[in-house]
Amino acid sequence: MSMKAYTWLFVYIFAIFLALLFLTSCNPVKKAVETFDKHLPAAALYCADRFPAKDSIIIRDSVRLDTLWEDGEIVRVLVPSSPDTVIVKAQCPPHKIITKTIQHDSIIIRIDKAKETVLLNQVNQCNEDLLKVTTSRDELKARVKGKVLIPWWILLIAALLTGGFIFLRIKKIISPIKL
Repeated sequence: MSMKAYTWLFVYIFAIFLALLFLTSCNPVKKAVETFDKHLPAAALYCADRFPAKDSIIIRDSVRLDTLWEDGEIVRVLVPSSPDTVIVKAQCPPHKIITKTIQHDSIIIRIDKAKETVLLNQVNQCNEDLLKVTTSRDELKARVKGKVLIPWWILLIAALLTGGFIFLRIKKIISPIKL
């Protein structure tokens, strides 16, 4: 081989090496993951700024009233006005006791925005795929709509020939062919 051939061989090998280097080094997702793995605090700060946790607080108050009726008590009363001490028993009227219970409930819902964004992207990708499949199906329907796979007149001739053959066999006009 001449020197010129070696030069071209070297140029081809160098071009292939550069192409492989370019194709293997161009993965931004992998680079970002590697960078985040090396610098975890910065990654956590970035994710916290980019996808903040969203808290929703639901406060519910419920009031429950309980009514309890109690019979009146028997009260003994001393009447000092008479010279003799008189004890009078009196029945108090029934009274009610109302118990009011107030209950405060706080429900805190924390939404993971990063997970929500990932799921939203998956839903959008599925919608795009569905749109592609539906348009492809509609195009196929439009192409096949005017075309009939088997023309109706071929089916009619086949049915008439089959019916005629069966009729002739039943009437014994034709006999089976023996080989």
